[in-house]
Amino acid sequence: SSGLPIVFSRIYVIPTGIRAMGVTETHQGITNQDVILVLTSGEVYSLSKRFLSPRRKGEEATDISEWDEPSLPAYKPVVPLVSTKVLNYYSKLEGLSEVKSTFTMLESTSLVAVYGLDLFVVRVMPEKSFDMLTEEYNFKAVIMTILGLFSAIVVAYYYMAGQKVKKYFSE
Repeated sequence: SSGLPIVFSRIYVIPTGIRAMGVTETHQGITNQDVILVLTSGEVYSLSKRFLSPRRKGEEATDISEWDEPSLPAYKPVVPLVSTKVLNYYSKLEGLSEVKSTFTMLESTSLVAVYGLDLFVVRVMPEKSFDMLTEEYNFKAVIMTILGLFSAIVVAYYYMAGQKVKKYFSE
C-alpha cells in the first residue's frame, strides 16, 4: 500500500556440493526454467525453479497469505534430490566446471552442454514435450477430416451456385 516493493527470501540447503550452475533457455521464454546443477559427485541434476521460489508457503503456516502461490510445493529448507532428475543417468563425469544452455526451435526443449574435463550434452524438457506430437498421433484421422471438410465446402459451393441460377430463372 505504501508503494514500496515487497521482498521475499528463503534459505535452501542442497545435501551435496555444487561445482557449477546454469539455467535452461527456451526460444520464446514461455516454458518454466530448470536450474542445472553439476554436483561434486559427478552428476548433472535438473531442478525445477518452482522448488526455489520464495513464494512457497511454509509447512507450519495454516493460513495462505495473498503472496503465497498455491500451485507451488510447501517450503522445506532441504531441497530433495530425486534420482529421476539426474540427467547423466549412470555415466560418471569428471572435472565438469561449466554449464551452457541454448534454445531449440521447439519451445519445450533446451540443449544443455556441461563441460570441463568431460563433455556432456543433453536435451532437457522442463515441462515435458507439450509442443510435439506423440508417435501414436492419428494423422489419418486428421487428413480424412480435412478432406471431408474440403469436399463439403466444394459441394456446398456448387449447390449454392445452382440455387442462385434457379432463383434467376424463376423470376
